[in-house]
Amino acid sequence: MQTGTRGRMAAALILTLLPFFAVTPTAHADVAVATKVADRGFPAVSLVSDHYEATVAIPTLNVNQANIDGLIDQLTKQVQSGVLAETREAIGQAIVDAIAADPFTYVVDDGGTVTTQASLSTVGTAWTITPDGFAITAAHVVEKTEAELRDGVLSNALRTFAEETAQAFNEQGAFSPRQVDQLTNAMLQIYAATMEVSNLTQTVQVRLSEHDGGQGKAGTMYQARLVEVGEGFPGPDYAIIKIDGVDNLPTVPLGDEQAIVAGQPIFVVGFPASSTFFTNASVDSVHQPTITEGAVTALKSTEDGVPVFQTQAPASGGNSGGPAFNAQGESIGVLVAGALDPRTGAALDGQAWVLSNSVVKEAMARQGVVAETSLTTELYDEALDAFYQEHYSRALGMFHEVWALFPSHPYVATFITKSQQFIDAGQDKTPPAASPAASEASTDVAEVPSDADGFPAWGWAGLGALGMLGLGLVLFGILRRSTPSPASAPPQGWQHPSSPPPVRYPPQAPPGPPPPPHPRQSPGPYQGQGPGPYQSQYPGPPQGQYPGSPPPPPRPPQQGPGPRR
Repeated sequence: MQTGTRGRMAAALILTLLPFFAVTPTAHADVAVATKVADRGFPAVSLVSDHYEATVAIPTLNVNQANIDGLIDQLTKQVQSGVLAETREAIGQAIVDAIAADPFTYVVDDGGTVTTQASLSTVGTAWTITPDGFAITAAHVVEKTEAELRDGVLSNALRTFAEETAQAFNEQGAFSPRQVDQLTNAMLQIYAATMEVSNLTQTVQVRLSEHDGGQGKAGTMYQARLVEVGEGFPGPDYAIIKIDGVDNLPTVPLGDEQAIVAGQPIFVVGFPASSTFFTNASVDSVHQPTITEGAVTALKSTEDGVPVFQTQAPASGGNSGGPAFNAQGESIGVLVAGALDPRTGAALDGQAWVLSNSVVKEAMARQGVVAETSLTTELYDEALDAFYQEHYSRALGMFHEVWALFPSHPYVATFITKSQQFIDAGQDKTPPAASPAASEASTDVAEVPSDADGFPAWGWAGLGALGMLGLGLVLFGILRRSTPSPASAPPQGWQHPSSPPPVRYPPQAPPGPPPPPHPRQSPGPYQGQGPGPYQSQYPGPPQGQYPGSPPPPPRPPQQGPGPRR
């Protein structure tokens, strides 16, 4: 009886003391790899804008009435012979088809000229690799071919003129809206062949996301200059750009692209236009990059030997130029293209192309650019590690260091808030040796001391605060022989805070004067090995301006946060 009573008393005492002895599990051990890649990579990934302004001169056009009358006579005979149906729809479509097939026969230059200002803006993704603003993107994001520029001017600046000319054929309202659109495209063919472009200027800007003063993100546009530009895919589709007037920027580390094998997962980060500028997107959402994941399905090369990874990670217009990460959060390539169906020209799902970073590194070497991890990123990544381990007090101290070093960091305020919430909820598992209150803060992960039997000393050192250290030492042997205690219930899993209520993205002013011309250095033909057939081409850049607003605003270059420590 006494033995049983003593046993129950010992068991009760052990259960009382178990919270002080139990080793806390790592609650964030199951954080998804993609989440960790996103947390580390997002701060250094930015939207890049390529904006052009030009003066365009086009001839004034008029209907060639004589040829139109001849066409009407010809169609009348077809109706009389029964070749053409005697309906308004059939006759109208026959007229439109004839003009669309040969617009120069039915439209004439009447000798006049119209001059207008044209603009073209496209967006893509860039990522910084040095604290002072060297960044990587795709060549086709920041440099357009002459054909792309002409197509852009036609689609934007001249479509209104083409529509007005098309309406000249429709004074009696005989044509349907679809037929008028067909005539408009015919007029654009004429303008494409006759327009003259002059005073062309280019402005490349990078929108650096920043803290908005609350829990969201805003952004500032910085002008960037082109350092070295490759060629559009299937060429070496890379560009090195330099953002001036900044320091301590978050950076993306470069990984070992040679270690990539088929079947390995990679992660694509960027600003796909469709999900960045969706209707009624909040300001925070417009500044939020997207991450997608997919396996590397093959290692290939173009017929010129440019090495590429084929991946199932989804990507779309706007992703171009963005980094592709390995599972360690290191960039191994640049997203440059999506595959197209050779028969229909439609984009194929689950087939994107990533330019190997080996090409980028060669260009960096030519320009003397050395990738460097910023102190901002070093501290931030260490703070994230502590956060994942539930060492919230330690993480909070380091997140505050990041904020002091780089006050505009777009994500650190969120983690400061989350860390404090976990601390207030009593879920902080920071070891005393690593707690800012226990010793002078260190940015290194604190070593956890152990006793001779391997039991973490800090697991029971807290008993001293209760005046029970001696009792703890006496009972240590009993606890060692007892059944291990169940792990304490983990705290609620963390998640990123929800975005603020949706608000309409504010209109933006047109860009200012362009930066001085860059001393472009041609990389020359790529000398990589292992040519292979290429079955598709990259989709053309998104034309026109941002949905619902003019091009990104050129704000005066701002000074960065202070010299790097």
